[in-house]
Amino acid sequence: MRQLACTLALALACGPLMAQETSYGPRLEGFDYPYPVKTFAFTSQRQPLEMAYLDVAPTGKPNGHTAVLLHGRTSAPPPGSRPLPR
Repeated sequence: MRQLACTLALALACGPLMAQETSYGPRLEGFDYPYPVKTFAFTSQRQPLEMAYLDVAPTGKPNGHTAVLLHGRTSAPPPGSRPLPR
């Protein structure tokens, strides 16, 4: 009986924490990006589409190289990785 009471108390205490889960829209509305989000509108297969991207300016001396980092269904980064400093 004591174990049941402890389990019930724990479940009731954790309920509000689980209810605060963040929900984002289909375009990740509400997500706090570290840089301004820009969009590129185009047509593909007769469908008007829009791609969102972050354009981050270099902070050091230019070296003539460009880095393009893609993310999507087939190019997800490893969990917890941070390719760009904030």
